[in-house]
Amino acid sequence: MMAKGMMMALVTTGALIGAAAPAAALSGQDWIEGVWQARGDGTLKPADGKPIPFKPVAAMAWNAQKAAFVAGDPKVDFSRRCKPPGEPRLMSDPRTPFAVIVTKPRVLFAYQWNRLVRMIEMEAPREVIGPVYFGQNAGHWEGEVLVVDVQALHPNTGLDRTGLPHGEKARLTERFRSLGARQMEATITIDDPATYTAPWTARVVFDRQPGLTVKEDICLDRENLAGKLKQ
Repeated sequence: MMAKGMMMALVTTGALIGAAAPAAALSGQDWIEGVWQARGDGTLKPADGKPIPFKPVAAMAWNAQKAAFVAGDPKVDFSRRCKPPGEPRLMSDPRTPFAVIVTKPRVLFAYQWNRLVRMIEMEAPREVIGPVYFGQNAGHWEGEVLVVDVQALHPNTGLDRTGLPHGEKARLTERFRSLGARQMEATITIDDPATYTAPWTARVVFDRQPGLTVKEDICLDRENLAGKLKQ
């Protein structure tokens, strides 16, 4: 397996991030290391098949801007202005692979999207400093399951690519577990009394991508924002 120090250097120097060791060589909590890519269409739905338990006002607001958000209108989707998309939207986007790097003080999700890095803090104290785009991430291990408590999400983010809304006091509980050598599952429980009538849980499955390189992506170039600023 690639040494953790080397993996950290690749992230901090901006070099291309490659896959970790073959899945068969990983054990314990190291199973999560490597390059992953989400399945699906980037939308979150209740895992039990029931409708999303919206409060009426939240449903009305979401329906009013959903089409514009999906179309990438920068007036409602601030990622088109190169603001971070936030979580769990970014990790559940199948167009955005990411590398997971495990260290003792934190677990890092290094994304292809604008080379963003999400830091999951594994040690106390964890001061809540939000709102921030990835939320305040406090993690711990329950055996081989990574559990992450997320709060203080930035109001300019949606929970998925449709702009699924959240309130300022929303709290997410993410549980990442191995489904074998080639797959990972994340269950995401959304507890947001201002937006939903009850907590609900979504499920996202990821495929390991052992031959995939997390490439450089510069949002300013992709969105041609530098050119627009000159106009």
